[in-house]
Amino acid sequence: MMKKKFIGTIAVLMLSMVCSLPVMAVTEGYNWTFYSDGPEDDLSTNPGKKNDTEQYYYLTINQGNISSSNIFGARIRKADNVAVSPYLIHTSFEYSKPYAYSTYVNKTDTYYMRGKKDDTSTTSVALRVSGKVTY
Repeated sequence: MMKKKFIGTIAVLMLSMVCSLPVMAVTEGYNWTFYSDGPEDDLSTNPGKKNDTEQYYYLTINQGNISSSNIFGARIRKADNVAVSPYLIHTSFEYSKPYAYSTYVNKTDTYYMRGKKDDTSTTSVALRVSGKVTY
């Protein structure tokens, strides 16, 4: 009897451990590259799908000459050109950094990122940045 109780307790503990594992959504990231001579160069990524319900997008900037004087600004838009995130500026590399959307986004819609060399950049050097965005 004691052995059955012990096995039952172990089984319940194992089941509770398995059930408490986090479930991660399968997401797809989209690589991008921007080359901009000045703030008038407003460039967009190719469109991509969001395949989860999380209300964050993740941005990686891992190549380029981004700096506090060569600033990259970007926002996420729906395919119909409606902005769904605030315009944010970036001055350094970042890796899979989460940003909240400014409005509810559906997983069935298509999105793209629009970016540019920000107006507050103080250098005339062309901005070249590359990375990945996950909607």
